[in-house]
Amino acid sequence: METPEIHVEELKKDPEFLANIEQLEQECKKEKSIHKGYQLLDAKLIIEAPEDEINDIFTFIQCYSENDTKSAKEMFLVLYHTIDYDELKDAMMVHAAAVMAGMKFDDFIENLVDVKDVNTHDPLAFFIQTFVQPTDILLQMYQKYVKEGKEELKVLEKAKNT
Repeated sequence: METPEIHVEELKKDPEFLANIEQLEQECKKEKSIHKGYQLLDAKLIIEAPEDEINDIFTFIQCYSENDTKSAKEMFLVLYHTIDYDELKDAMMVHAAAVMAGMKFDDFIENLVDVKDVNTHDPLAFFIQTFVQPTDILLQMYQKYVKEGKEELKVLEKAKNT
């Protein structure tokens, strides 16, 4: 199925679209919602928002880089749980397992991420998905933490259904 063409210049002037972005931004800040943060990031990237606005959103969703490991782990587990694309889903579990193992963000980037293999034309490129070893091997290496993360997700699922 072909992706519909997006007319960026029209969206930049569309008052309804701009109002929706403004509302999403307010909800994102009020609810501290990572999910809405990613929606906001997508919208701002589409309309080619100023770099400082994009950076503000990245600051919001990059708890990991600020050493807030509890929030980072939860964010990666929620992304793992909600994403329907297997390769990206597994990459998010690698992120979560690395956080759970106590790996610092700089060490994660330096030791696990293969930055040379990033496809900048991939719309999902702002998610780290390329690693120095195959994802399945990393998941095996972090098996203990993967199991722990999946157990935490079961608890969340049960709480949601109660």
